[in-house]
Amino acid sequence: MPDWITNPVTKSPYDRGDGKPVKFDGISLDRGVVSRLEKHGYNEATPVQATVIPLLLDEKYRHRGDLCVSASTGSGKTLSYVLPINQSLQREYLPRFRALIVVPTRELVKQAREAFEACGSNLRIGTAIGNVALKDEQQKIMRWESIYSPEQYNQDQQKIMSEDDWADFDLLKY
Repeated sequence: MPDWITNPVTKSPYDRGDGKPVKFDGISLDRGVVSRLEKHGYNEATPVQATVIPLLLDEKYRHRGDLCVSASTGSGKTLSYVLPINQSLQREYLPRFRALIVVPTRELVKQAREAFEACGSNLRIGTAIGNVALKDEQQKIMRWESIYSPEQYNQDQQKIMSEDDWADFDLLKY
């Protein structure tokens, strides 16, 4: 059996064993992220968040690969993945598709989107919930940009009318 099944992580590496809650400012989150959380009334991490966030962000505890989290409803799982994704993607600007979150219900899609928005990120977020054509959902998520091509530029230049063309303008030619 895989190690993650036989030896699951069951408590936060930041848990001091004194029963006191772990503060967000003590679990690998950038100060700006912590400030936005505090503005929304979040000061302390839930046990799930205090366990998962370090596994995704802190180099000392970082887990490479997939992460399976099993916890009850309302335990803070959504922020456990939203905060690390948000923080990691804010650090560099790469104009391409960079994260995919798959959740089983429309309610969880809405919850994940709202969590990203509450983080105050300037990330472009798209949601796909299966009630719209795939092409329309792709248009919301992907940014289509023109790419410069010397060949295309030369073709476009040849199509531009010269001064002589204006003198003998024939609408049927264009």
